Amino acid sequence: MRIAIAALAIFAWLMGLVLLFAPAEFYGPAGMDLDELLATLPQATGALWIGLGVMNWFLRHVERQGHIACFAGNLTVHILSLTMVLRTMMIGQGGIAATPAVFIHLVFIALCGVFLIKTLQTPRTSR
Repeated sequence: MRIAIAALAIFAWLMGLVLLFAPAEFYGPAGMDLDELLATLPQATGALWIGLGVMNWFLRHVERQGHIACFAGNLTVHILSLTMVLRTMMIGQGGIAATPAVFIHLVFIALCGVFLIKTLQTPRTSR
């Protein structure tokens, strides 16, 4: 579980850094032209991704309840992020250029779902 949670943290940090420091380049392939003002929106999202990564990193060493919180929270983030990618595609932006984002979120949805189920099936330890 710790390796999976560390991987979630690293992915979140990478996403956050790209969105903070290269938002125009990140959204460029989707055909979105971000000026300085519009770039602040993905930058704010990048700050949230970095925060998620920090939480994930510190949740590596917790017990069952912390793992449940970690995987459930990450699953929620990836489901909602996938929904936004699909919405962006439906309104005519991104097209085929958004395919990697769809794939990435589906992979993380599957991984977080599997690890969440596995954690939920793990017996509780008594205190």
